[in-house]
Amino acid sequence: MISPAERDAALAAIAAANQRLDEALMASDPEAAARCFTDDAVLGESGMADVVGRTAIREFLAHANTLRTVTFHRVIRDEIELLGERAIELGRFDETKVKATGGPPVHERGRHVAYWRRDPDGAWRISRIVVSDLPSTSS
Repeated sequence: MISPAERDAALAAIAAANQRLDEALMASDPEAAARCFTDDAVLGESGMADVVGRTAIREFLAHANTLRTVTFHRVIRDEIELLGERAIELGRFDETKVKATGGPPVHERGRHVAYWRRDPDGAWRISRIVVSDLPSTSS
């Protein structure tokens, strides 16, 4: 059992990690974004095979940056269950991006389930995330 203070600290640390991920995606910084994931993390996005491992996630994001620029990204936590050194977060995301080929900005939104783990260095990182896109709209 963790104390209320430990719970509050963990929830704040996870919220800060989500914000760092938002900022890294908007800065087109795949290295910073990948640091938000554990070494053995799994990224599952709609319509594609899982991306496994921090290195593969960084490469996936670097390639994605050649296809689009994220101009806005926000993770919204709906609920979270803290389980000691692990947590399960249910939430949503909003994202706006511009394709490298041009055209109007594309707004995407969706849901996610993120499994968080506190690494030995004390940082909370995503160990698995499953993202489910909802229909896109143009801005």
